[in-house]
Amino acid sequence: ETLARQIALGVVPKGTKLANKPEAIKDWDKLSADEKKLFARQMEVYAGFGEYCDHEIGRLFDAVAALQARRLGADATRVEWAPQLGDRPADAGCVLAHEVLDNFPVHVFEAGPSELPGAIPEVREVYVDLEGERLVERLGPPSDPALAGGAAGSDPARRRREVCADLDGWLEAATRTIGRGYLLLVDYGDYEEDLWAKSPEGTIVTYGPEGFGHDPLEDPGSRDITADVNFSAVERAARRCGFIPQLFVTQREWLGALGLPEAASDLERAADAAWAEGRNAVAMAADEELALLRTLAARMGLGDIMVFRAAKDALPPVPHLASAR
Repeated sequence: ETLARQIALGVVPKGTKLANKPEAIKDWDKLSADEKKLFARQMEVYAGFGEYCDHEIGRLFDAVAALQARRLGADATRVEWAPQLGDRPADAGCVLAHEVLDNFPVHVFEAGPSELPGAIPEVREVYVDLEGERLVERLGPPSDPALAGGAAGSDPARRRREVCADLDGWLEAATRTIGRGYLLLVDYGDYEEDLWAKSPEGTIVTYGPEGFGHDPLEDPGSRDITADVNFSAVERAARRCGFIPQLFVTQREWLGALGLPEAASDLERAADAAWAEGRNAVAMAADEELALLRTLAARMGLGDIMVFRAAKDALPPVPHLASAR
């Protein structure tokens, strides 16, 4: 019943299955009175923790909105903030998502060898199980055959693939937000043929104080977990939701078309002039801004992040940059 409510509310994706209960945990009706009292108290504490998190996330949203309003200055009067997509009537505008989709949860599928020569490899899903005090991977049948179909393929080198079940729901919320305008996604990823060719073992990486790793089950709760975005799946979902894809290029190409080289040249000249005139503080500020600008377009860095643009009842904006597709 709890899982059904969570699915209905969108807390967990459709098709989510409950994991098997560890043998060490007893059924509720087999607990003693003292054990029931203890575990009931633990559930109360957990509920309080959830309520506290909701409150703090709300405070964070308000703080970010206030910061954005200060940066926008007088233009802030033309902007409305909402805690999530679809919370306000559709209007003309743009939904911008910067490194949002790579944090969505994914299903991980593994294509194993088939017993029949030339047959399509069997697709199994990767589940998380408990072995003693350690989290381990277990292979099992796909929790959702439709999702598994998105991971199927005949190339034996393509061993693991991630499939995001939340794309359609998020894009449906975006289309409810935009009556006419643009969807602009800036994220790590690629079209699936290149994505899978570059990462046959999957794209999941973790980030922590010691750098990045590839085992999401190591130090659970202490590391960020992300997966590259399958922009082929994004494009298909965007079309289903009424968007027309217009652009797919690197951030370096996109910013170049928007005038980044010219802006960098202007900053460089301003910094040189300030140094020559002894206005050291102004020169240092211009040099710092120039370094940040160049970082956004750096090769083997932020310049390689991808920009995807789609439109709904809108023409390509100016300057126009041709799509890579």
